[in-house]
Amino acid sequence: MKYCLPLLFLTSIYFSFSQTKSSTETYYKLFDSHFDYKNHEVFNGLEYVDVFPELSRTKETNNKFYGSFGFKKGFIIYDEQPYYDLEMKYDLLNDCVLLNYVSKKTNYLRLSPERVSQFKLKEHKFVRLQNSPSLHAIYENGFFKEGYKGGKFSLYIKYRKDRQEDLSEGMVVNVFKEHKTFIVHHKDVFHEIGSRKDMLKAFSFRGKEIRTFYKNNSRVLKSNKEQFFVRLVKYLDTMNYLNTDG
Repeated sequence: MKYCLPLLFLTSIYFSFSQTKSSTETYYKLFDSHFDYKNHEVFNGLEYVDVFPELSRTKETNNKFYGSFGFKKGFIIYDEQPYYDLEMKYDLLNDCVLLNYVSKKTNYLRLSPERVSQFKLKEHKFVRLQNSPSLHAIYENGFFKEGYKGGKFSLYIKYRKDRQEDLSEGMVVNVFKEHKTFIVHHKDVFHEIGSRKDMLKAFSFRGKEIRTFYKNNSRVLKSNKEQFFVRLVKYLDTMNYLNTDG
Protein backbone atom coordinates (compact mmCIF):
# COMPACT_ATOMS: atom_id res chain seq x y z
CA MET A 1 0.00 0.00 0.00
CA LYS A 2 1.29 3.47 -0.86
CA TYR A 3 1.25 6.42 1.49
CA CYS A 4 1.74 10.12 0.93
CA LEU A 5 3.62 11.66 3.83
CA PRO A 6 2.86 15.30 4.69
CA LEU A 7 5.73 17.77 4.63
CA LEU A 8 6.89 19.11 7.96
CA PHE A 9 7.41 22.85 8.00
CA LEU A 10 10.93 23.71 9.08
CA THR A 11 11.84 27.21 10.18
CA SER A 12 14.81 28.47 8.21
CA ILE A 13 17.56 30.22 10.10
CA TYR A 14 19.43 32.98 8.34
CA PHE A 15 22.72 34.55 9.36
CA SER A 16 23.48 38.25 9.07
CA PHE A 17 27.11 37.49 8.32
CA SER A 18 28.54 35.61 5.34
CA GLN A 19 29.48 31.96 5.70
CA THR A 20 31.88 29.81 3.76
CA LYS A 21 30.70 26.57 2.20
CA SER A 22 32.60 24.65 4.88
CA SER A 23 31.08 26.50 7.82
CA THR A 24 27.58 26.23 6.35
CA GLU A 25 28.00 22.47 5.92
CA THR A 26 29.28 22.18 9.50
CA TYR A 27 26.24 24.08 10.76
CA TYR A 28 23.75 21.86 8.95
CA LYS A 29 25.53 18.69 10.04
CA LEU A 30 25.39 19.90 13.64
CA PHE A 31 21.68 20.64 13.27
CA ASP A 32 21.02 17.24 11.65
CA SER A 33 22.88 15.45 14.46
CA HIS A 34 20.19 16.65 16.87
CA PHE A 35 17.34 15.94 14.45
CA ASP A 36 16.35 12.36 13.62
CA TYR A 37 14.66 12.61 10.24
CA LYS A 38 13.38 9.04 10.55
CA ASN A 39 11.16 10.10 13.45
CA HIS A 40 9.69 13.11 11.67
CA GLU A 41 7.68 13.34 8.47
CA VAL A 42 10.09 15.73 6.80
CA PHE A 43 10.18 14.10 3.40
CA ASN A 44 7.31 13.62 0.97
CA GLY A 45 6.94 10.60 -1.26
CA LEU A 46 5.49 7.14 -1.70
CA GLU A 47 6.32 3.90 0.01
CA TYR A 48 8.85 2.01 -2.10
CA VAL A 49 7.96 -1.58 -2.91
CA ASP A 50 10.52 -3.63 -4.83
CA VAL A 51 8.74 -5.07 -7.86
CA PHE A 52 11.79 -7.18 -8.72
CA PRO A 53 13.02 -8.64 -5.41
CA GLU A 54 16.77 -8.63 -5.03
CA LEU A 55 16.67 -12.27 -3.90
CA SER A 56 16.76 -13.09 -7.59
CA ARG A 57 20.16 -11.45 -8.10
CA THR A 58 22.98 -13.67 -9.30
CA LYS A 59 25.65 -11.62 -7.55
CA GLU A 60 26.09 -8.46 -5.51
CA THR A 61 26.99 -6.31 -8.51
CA ASN A 62 23.86 -7.34 -10.42
CA ASN A 63 21.32 -4.82 -9.16
CA LYS A 64 19.33 -1.85 -10.39
CA PHE A 65 21.07 0.79 -8.28
CA TYR A 66 23.89 3.27 -8.81
CA GLY A 67 27.10 1.86 -7.37
CA SER A 68 26.03 -0.93 -5.05
CA PHE A 69 22.89 -2.56 -3.68
CA GLY A 70 23.06 -1.32 -0.09
CA PHE A 71 22.12 2.07 1.32
CA LYS A 72 24.99 4.57 1.55
CA LYS A 73 25.46 7.83 3.39
CA GLY A 74 24.59 10.70 1.07
CA PHE A 75 23.71 14.36 0.76
CA ILE A 76 20.52 15.79 -0.70
CA ILE A 77 18.87 19.16 -1.26
CA TYR A 78 15.17 18.60 -0.72
CA ASP A 79 12.69 21.50 -0.93
CA GLU A 80 15.75 23.80 -1.05
CA GLN A 81 16.90 22.46 2.33
CA PRO A 82 20.22 20.56 2.59
CA TYR A 83 20.41 17.27 4.50
CA TYR A 84 23.63 15.40 5.24
CA ASP A 85 24.49 11.78 6.03
CA LEU A 86 21.15 10.32 4.94
CA GLU A 87 20.88 6.59 4.21
CA MET A 88 19.93 6.60 0.55
CA LYS A 89 20.44 5.00 -2.85
CA TYR A 90 19.60 5.78 -6.48
CA ASP A 91 17.37 3.37 -8.43
CA LEU A 92 18.51 3.53 -12.07
CA LEU A 93 15.72 1.31 -13.37
CA ASN A 94 13.02 3.74 -12.20
CA ASP A 95 15.15 6.91 -11.99
CA CYS A 96 14.23 7.64 -8.38
CA VAL A 97 15.97 8.41 -5.09
CA LEU A 98 15.22 6.08 -2.18
CA LEU A 99 15.55 6.89 1.49
CA ASN A 100 15.96 4.37 4.30
CA TYR A 101 12.97 5.75 6.16
CA VAL A 102 11.76 3.38 8.85
CA SER A 103 8.52 4.67 10.37
CA LYS A 104 5.16 3.37 11.52
CA LYS A 105 3.86 3.49 7.95
CA THR A 106 6.74 2.51 5.71
CA ASN A 107 10.30 1.17 5.53
CA TYR A 108 11.66 2.76 2.36
CA LEU A 109 10.55 6.05 0.86
CA ARG A 110 10.62 6.96 -2.82
CA LEU A 111 11.19 10.71 -2.79
CA SER A 112 9.10 13.01 -4.97
CA PRO A 113 11.55 13.89 -7.78
CA GLU A 114 10.28 17.44 -8.25
CA ARG A 115 11.32 18.24 -4.65
CA VAL A 116 14.89 16.99 -5.16
CA SER A 117 17.18 19.55 -6.82
CA GLN A 118 20.42 17.62 -6.30
CA PHE A 119 21.98 14.79 -4.34
CA LYS A 120 25.40 13.26 -3.85
CA LEU A 121 26.44 9.62 -3.45
CA LYS A 122 30.07 8.48 -3.10
CA GLU A 123 31.13 12.07 -3.86
CA HIS A 124 29.33 11.86 -7.20
CA LYS A 125 26.93 14.74 -7.72
CA PHE A 126 23.56 14.35 -9.45
CA VAL A 127 21.35 17.28 -10.41
CA ARG A 128 17.79 17.52 -11.66
CA LEU A 129 17.84 19.37 -14.96
CA GLN A 130 14.98 21.28 -16.54
CA ASN A 131 13.35 19.27 -19.30
CA SER A 132 13.92 20.38 -22.88
CA PRO A 133 13.25 18.99 -26.38
CA SER A 134 16.84 17.70 -26.62
CA LEU A 135 16.54 15.86 -23.29
CA HIS A 136 12.96 14.63 -23.59
CA ALA A 137 13.74 11.15 -24.93
CA ILE A 138 15.98 10.27 -21.96
CA TYR A 139 14.64 12.67 -19.31
CA GLU A 140 12.49 10.33 -17.15
CA ASN A 141 12.58 12.04 -13.69
CA GLY A 142 15.37 14.36 -14.75
CA PHE A 143 18.38 13.21 -12.71
CA PHE A 144 21.79 13.54 -14.39
CA LYS A 145 25.28 13.05 -13.04
CA GLU A 146 27.32 16.24 -13.19
CA GLY A 147 30.53 15.13 -14.88
CA TYR A 148 32.01 18.59 -15.31
CA LYS A 149 30.56 22.03 -14.63
CA GLY A 150 32.28 24.80 -16.56
CA GLY A 151 31.73 28.40 -17.52
CA LYS A 152 30.83 27.70 -21.15
CA PHE A 153 30.88 23.91 -21.50
CA SER A 154 29.43 21.37 -19.06
CA LEU A 155 29.05 17.59 -19.17
CA TYR A 156 26.12 15.59 -17.80
CA ILE A 157 25.70 11.83 -17.84
CA LYS A 158 22.35 10.07 -17.79
CA TYR A 159 22.66 6.73 -16.02
CA ARG A 160 20.01 4.09 -16.71
CA LYS A 161 19.57 0.37 -16.21
CA ASP A 162 17.24 -1.97 -18.01
CA ARG A 163 16.07 -5.40 -16.89
CA GLN A 164 16.27 -8.73 -18.68
CA GLU A 165 15.20 -12.17 -17.54
CA ASP A 166 17.76 -14.98 -17.50
CA LEU A 167 16.21 -18.48 -17.54
CA SER A 168 19.43 -20.44 -18.05
CA GLU A 169 19.51 -21.76 -14.47
CA GLY A 170 15.95 -23.11 -14.60
CA MET A 171 14.58 -20.12 -12.69
CA VAL A 172 13.86 -16.47 -13.41
CA VAL A 173 16.85 -14.27 -12.58
CA ASN A 174 16.68 -10.52 -13.13
CA VAL A 175 19.74 -9.22 -14.94
CA PHE A 176 20.32 -5.47 -14.93
CA LYS A 177 22.45 -3.78 -17.59
CA GLU A 178 23.77 -0.24 -17.21
CA HIS A 179 23.67 2.41 -19.95
CA LYS A 180 25.15 5.90 -20.07
CA THR A 181 24.17 8.82 -22.28
CA PHE A 182 26.56 11.76 -22.49
CA ILE A 183 25.16 15.29 -22.73
CA VAL A 184 27.23 18.41 -23.42
CA HIS A 185 25.67 21.73 -22.45
CA HIS A 186 26.77 24.84 -24.33
CA LYS A 187 25.01 28.18 -24.82
CA ASP A 188 21.75 26.96 -23.23
CA VAL A 189 21.56 23.94 -25.56
CA PHE A 190 21.96 20.28 -24.60
CA HIS A 191 23.74 18.08 -27.15
CA GLU A 192 23.63 14.28 -26.95
CA ILE A 193 27.14 13.06 -27.71
CA GLY A 194 28.24 9.51 -28.42
CA SER A 195 31.08 9.81 -30.89
CA ARG A 196 33.66 12.09 -32.47
CA LYS A 197 31.22 12.68 -35.32
CA ASP A 198 28.63 13.99 -32.85
CA MET A 199 31.19 16.32 -31.25
CA LEU A 200 32.34 17.70 -34.61
CA LYS A 201 28.77 18.27 -35.75
CA ALA A 202 27.77 20.09 -32.56
CA PHE A 203 30.97 22.09 -32.12
CA SER A 204 32.44 22.54 -35.60
CA PHE A 205 34.14 25.76 -34.48
CA ARG A 206 36.42 23.56 -32.34
CA GLY A 207 36.99 20.92 -35.02
CA LYS A 208 40.77 21.07 -34.96
CA GLU A 209 40.98 20.80 -31.18
CA ILE A 210 38.45 17.94 -31.05
CA ARG A 211 40.30 15.89 -33.68
CA THR A 212 43.62 16.41 -31.91
CA PHE A 213 42.15 15.46 -28.54
CA TYR A 214 40.67 12.23 -29.92
CA LYS A 215 44.00 11.35 -31.53
CA ASN A 216 46.03 11.97 -28.36
CA ASN A 217 43.61 10.28 -25.94
CA SER A 218 42.52 7.14 -27.78
CA ARG A 219 43.61 4.87 -24.91
CA VAL A 220 41.49 6.76 -22.40
CA LEU A 221 38.50 6.55 -24.75
CA LYS A 222 38.84 2.77 -24.92
CA SER A 223 39.39 2.21 -21.20
CA ASN A 224 37.04 4.80 -19.66
CA LYS A 225 34.64 6.63 -21.95
CA GLU A 226 33.18 8.75 -19.15
CA GLN A 227 36.60 9.98 -18.06
CA PHE A 228 37.44 10.72 -21.69
CA PHE A 229 34.42 12.97 -22.12
CA VAL A 230 35.06 14.69 -18.78
CA ARG A 231 38.57 15.58 -19.94
CA LEU A 232 37.40 16.61 -23.41
CA VAL A 233 34.68 18.95 -22.16
CA LYS A 234 37.03 20.45 -19.58
CA TYR A 235 39.58 21.00 -22.35
CA LEU A 236 37.02 22.74 -24.57
CA ASP A 237 35.88 24.89 -21.67
CA THR A 238 39.48 25.92 -21.00
CA MET A 239 39.90 26.79 -24.68
CA ASN A 240 37.05 29.27 -24.36
CA TYR A 241 39.02 31.25 -21.82
CA LEU A 242 42.08 31.24 -24.09
CA ASN A 243 40.06 32.03 -27.21
CA THR A 244 36.69 33.78 -27.01
CA ASP A 245 35.30 32.08 -30.15
CA GLY A 246 32.33 29.91 -29.16
